[in-house]
Parts: sequence; C-alpha cells; structure tokens
Amino acid sequence: MTNNAPRFSYVEMPTDDDADAIRANLWYHTDLHYKRAVEQLTSARTNSRVKVEQEDNSGDFSPARAEQFSEPLSEIHADRKAWEGKVRKYTAPFQRYGNIYQASADLHANTETRWYVSTDGSRIQTSQTSYRLMIYGFTKADDGMELPRFETFFSFTPEGLPNDATVLKAVDKIIAD
Repeated sequence: MTNNAPRFSYVEMPTDDDADAIRANLWYHTDLHYKRAVEQLTSARTNSRVKVEQEDNSGDFSPARAEQFSEPLSEIHADRKAWEGKVRKYTAPFQRYGNIYQASADLHANTETRWYVSTDGSRIQTSQTSYRLMIYGFTKADDGMELPRFETFFSFTPEGLPNDATVLKAVDKIIAD
C-alpha cells in the first residue's frame, strides 16, 4: 500500500533579503533531495532485477512428530540454619562503622519450572534451581550524595557460591569503597 499524501519538509533560509543566498540555499536542498531520489530509484530498480526467487517454496510449518520430555522438578537444597549464620557473619563487619547507614546480606534460592505444550502434541517440562547471594552497603558522601554498593554471587548449586573468605573480602571492599 502506498501513501500518496503530499510530503512536507522545511529548509532553514537566510534571514537577510539576499536573492543570491536564498537561490543558492534552495538550489542546494533541491539538488540534495534530487540525488537522494535518484539513489533510491536506482536501488529499487537494481533490487527488482537482481532479486532471485526463493529456492525453498515449501510452507513455513511442516508436520513434525510430537516431542515428549520431562525433567524431574528441581528442589532447593540449602541448609537454612547454616545460611542464616552466614548472612549474619557477612553483615557483622558493617556494624563497626557509624557512617554505613544500611547493610544487608541475602540468599535467594529459586526454583523455576517451565512447561511447553503445543497443538501438535508436544509436551516439555524443564526445571532449574538457582542461588543468588547479594551483599549491600549504603552510606552518604560528605556532600550528601547517596553511595549504594552491591556485590552479587550466582550459582546453580549452593556449593557453587563462594566460600566465607571470598565473601568477607567482598564485604571489606564494599566498606572500603
């Protein structure tokens, strides 16, 4: 569908009543638009001559056998009491500083199960657990600018998260920053 409505554009013109300056400006913009139109016309003609018919004329969708796959539902395997102790240990260093207004350590354990069902009979179920440890500290600069600082660790297993020494080193870096 083509739009035959007139197209409008504007051109900045000299404010002086100088016929030569106005003529030169109009000529420049007319020539610019003409050259663009010639390029577009040449490109369109070239594309129509060079265009090759699509080799594969088969339909986009073809029948396929239904797929069946089901992973077992994943479960969170984190020792809650142990992690409560760890997050307390990770936030303890922040308490030594009166100019750190907020600090936290959080462990987020998440299980995500996805189902795919299609009209061709396919049924797929996947399940994955993830663990994210987030350390946060907040202070203000002398001029009042807020200075939040975050550190995040991610793993698909609790054993993949860093050890206490690594996390406490990150806490010290947050405090130093």
